[in-house]
Amino acid sequence: MPQYRDYVPGDRLVDCDVCGFTYRVSEVRRGVTGKQKGLVICTPCFDPVHPRETRVPYRPEGKLREIV
Repeated sequence: MPQYRDYVPGDRLVDCDVCGFTYRVSEVRRGVTGKQKGLVICTPCFDPVHPRETRVPYRPEGKLREIV
């Protein structure tokens, strides 16, 4: 775990919601874990959402818009 002795203006310390370690705001991301949204997650714990987990609206074949 890195030592935080240097002062950086506007870069406060936060705890990761997954592992509980302390990181700077510039080192963490907002993420989704299961059904919980808006969690503060550090870079090692961050797992991006797979494209197949997102919903795509169903469009029947005859209802597609034509590009003019």
